[in-house]
Amino acid sequence: MARILVVDDDDTNRRLCWAILKEYGHLACTFYDAELALNHLLENRHHYDLLLTDLEMPKMQGDELSNRVREHFPDLPIIMMSGGEVPMEHSADIFLSKPFHAQELPRIIDSLLKK
Repeated sequence: MARILVVDDDDTNRRLCWAILKEYGHLACTFYDAELALNHLLENRHHYDLLLTDLEMPKMQGDELSNRVREHFPDLPIIMMSGGEVPMEHSADIFLSKPFHAQELPRIIDSLLKK
């Protein structure tokens, strides 16, 4: 069981990720706002095994969140997802295009956590 921080401003996507992760035995904590998620992560150091974040969000984009998380937690695996184009540069370990199959997310998480 992995402890995963999920950040997505879209309620449907956030709930879907939570449900998929729960079904596969993972524990997920969700946030709609990247700034709130970052503050939570900083206050709860070492409580998470992986960050799953959307790219396009208001206030703070997923790539900025990813970069700031890397400053504090360089070894924390990060999956960035988006329904748009893959950015040329990003600090995530994996870029996941939306929509994705429910089985794909746990497979990717398992491969990242085994590294």
